[in-house]
Amino acid sequence: MSEEVLMNEINCKKLSGEYPNISRIKLTLSVSPMATGQNFFRNENILSLFRLYSDLIYDINFTCRIPPFHTDAHGVFIDSALNRAHLEDMLFLRDQLKIKVSPVFNNIYVPPVIENLELFIENFKPLYDRGIRSITQPHSLWMRFGLLQKHFPDLEIKNTVLRRLKSAQDFWNFAELGFDYVNIDRVLMRDLKSLKEIKGAQKKFHEKHGKYVILSMLTHEGCLGNCRYWEEHYQHTITHPDINSSEKCDAVFNHIKLMNDCSSAPLYSLKKVFLSPFREDLEEIAQYFDVIKVAGRKTPQTNYEHLTVWFPLLTGTDIFALPPNVLIRKCHEEGAESLKESLNKWRKIIKNCRFQCWNCDVCEELHEQVGRTDLIDGDLVEMRLRNQNIWGREV
Repeated sequence: MSEEVLMNEINCKKLSGEYPNISRIKLTLSVSPMATGQNFFRNENILSLFRLYSDLIYDINFTCRIPPFHTDAHGVFIDSALNRAHLEDMLFLRDQLKIKVSPVFNNIYVPPVIENLELFIENFKPLYDRGIRSITQPHSLWMRFGLLQKHFPDLEIKNTVLRRLKSAQDFWNFAELGFDYVNIDRVLMRDLKSLKEIKGAQKKFHEKHGKYVILSMLTHEGCLGNCRYWEEHYQHTITHPDINSSEKCDAVFNHIKLMNDCSSAPLYSLKKVFLSPFREDLEEIAQYFDVIKVAGRKTPQTNYEHLTVWFPLLTGTDIFALPPNVLIRKCHEEGAESLKESLNKWRKIIKNCRFQCWNCDVCEELHEQVGRTDLIDGDLVEMRLRNQNIWGREV
């Protein structure tokens, strides 16, 4: 498939100069090991699409198993054969695209003792020797030991979203320890005040130490921003790596019901962990971080969404996920002034609401005006893969 055909297929157009913050953002993609079994990463059409947008990709996160990390927070079970095959796919992708690939080791329950660090160093060395130059690892104490930096001097080290960075002081602590890339806690996507403080700390650290530490914002996690099960969900998936194996379905049934509790909530579309649907709002928040980290190591389907939605978003194609036809249609119906007012009120308030829903009903107001049935049938976060020529406009 030629680049011209690909551009036509997704209605891509170059980003105009009115969105300078969006235009500098890059993506950390997260890919599923299950896609290896589907030959996803060796498909020439997929590779062509990756190549087309390679300058927008900061790096690619992938699942990897080496001692002492035999599980991670996504609960994806892979045997040794798939583990090896997925690694080879990632090295192939790196060589084809000239982009960093980054294994994720985020099991925070592996004790951060020196013995485990030495075991990790021993098992990671073959990957480093093959050119892996970026990892996620979960322990601040390991950074304090300094052995990773000593043995792997060219290695970019990222913290994990499970070690929640919620303030400028948290950023400073991670930066002083030597992390090169830090993940901002997802709740702060609705807290511009805290994001501004963290950005200030990033700038001051750079001026003082001469090191620019990358700031990343996680999105598209498929969860309510104020989810009551968030930490326990990851605790469960770390300790149950076979959550997706059919013979264990009965054992994890109750856990899966809790996982679905977020997505089945009536106001899920308005309260989920997702950056603003409107390009003007995204432009405002994008000044405070460098990378958008897109969740997706769980399923191969999300990997395709990365290509067809996130890449065009950063180049200016108006096909971003929100809002769908149902909301836009209603906003442009005769007599929809009240709905427009509620939508713009919602857009303003969520910039700093911090998902503190106990004392706020702006989502409920908008939900009530659009109509529950419409929101369920036309989910506000449903991916739209065709240009509607409206997404970036004020309503």
